[in-house]
Amino acid sequence: AVVSTQSTGVLITEYFDLSLVLLKRRLCLRMEDILYLKSLERIQRETVEEPFTLARIGEMQHIDMALYEHFNATFWREVAKERGIMEEVEQFQRLNRKVQRYCVRGSK
Repeated sequence: AVVSTQSTGVLITEYFDLSLVLLKRRLCLRMEDILYLKSLERIQRETVEEPFTLARIGEMQHIDMALYEHFNATFWREVAKERGIMEEVEQFQRLNRKVQRYCVRGSK
């Protein structure tokens, strides 16, 4: 999934933490403002088996890929402009893991 806005840039779910840190920098947020808890990570979805539906998905997939490739390139151009962002992502991930462990332990 890809989200784009003119004022903040591009967020890509495959690079969720990196996207959040980039958003944090763009919007002058604090690290605490972008913390999150994971839930429903592995939801089983029904498979699509109708021939018409599968054919339609195949026809539309080239549009999805073109959009994804465009926004993915835009995302990485923005990341390349940011000094020290990968270190900040590591710092964020450490903090977020601590918060998740605390919240999960506290809910049991």
